[in-house]
Amino acid sequence: MGKYAHTVHVSASIEITEEVSGAVRERRESLRLSQNDAAARAGLSAGIWNMLENGRRESIRARTAKQIAEALGWTPDSIERLARGEEPVEAMPERPAVYASTADGAPLSERELAIVKSAVTEALAQIKREQGVCNVWTKARWATDSASGALNAD
Repeated sequence: MGKYAHTVHVSASIEITEEVSGAVRERRESLRLSQNDAAARAGLSAGIWNMLENGRRESIRARTAKQIAEALGWTPDSIERLARGEEPVEAMPERPAVYASTADGAPLSERELAIVKSAVTEALAQIKREQGVCNVWTKARWATDSASGALNAD
C-alpha cells in the first residue's frame, strides 16, 4: 500500500418498501407525532422523514434505520425486520418513576409535561413546608388536581 492508504467503510443499506413506509407512517400517527417531531427525535431532517413515508427513498443506511426505529419506540432492528416482511418489536420503555400521559394514553407534549412538573414540584414543596405525613393521599390528590387544572387552564 502507498503512503496514503485509505480505509473505506461500507454501510449496509436497507430497502424501503411500501410496507416499511406505511408502517413508519402508521406508527408515527399512532404516537401523535408530526413528521417534524418524529424527524427531530430521530436526528433527521423533516425532508428525509417525508421522503421515507411517501416512498421517495429507495434505501437508507442501517444507522438511519436504527435512529428511526428508536424514535418510534421500536427496537433498533425493527426497520430491518419490516424490510424482511417481519413485524417491528416494541422497545422496553425507559419510563421515569411516574409516567405522564393523556386519558387516552398519548404521551404529553413538552409543554404539558412542564406544566405537570411545575404543579407536582409545588405540591411537594407544600407538603414539605407542612411536614405533614398525616394525610399524604389527600395531598397527592391535590397535586393531581392542581396539575389537571393547570393543563385545562391553558
